[in-house]
Amino acid sequence: MKIRMSPQDSVVLYTDGVTEAFNKSGEEYGEKRLVSLLENLGQKSVGNIITSIAEDVAIFSEGAAQSDDITMLCMKYFG
Repeated sequence: MKIRMSPQDSVVLYTDGVTEAFNKSGEEYGEKRLVSLLENLGQKSVGNIITSIAEDVAIFSEGAAQSDDITMLCMKYFG
């Protein structure tokens, strides 16, 4: 697979444990919520992107025990 990136573009790779994280009501975090969060983060640093996702998943999950790993990698292209 090849993708074209412009300077300052970011790529976020994540395991399904992120989007399949659930809260105490059994609702999944979901891809829509993740995409919405990423769109709102704009040109943040890779550290801020990962921290923001981790914090949002933690808030959403309300401390519910998760059954899958939550792993993320973010890369930014500088040109």
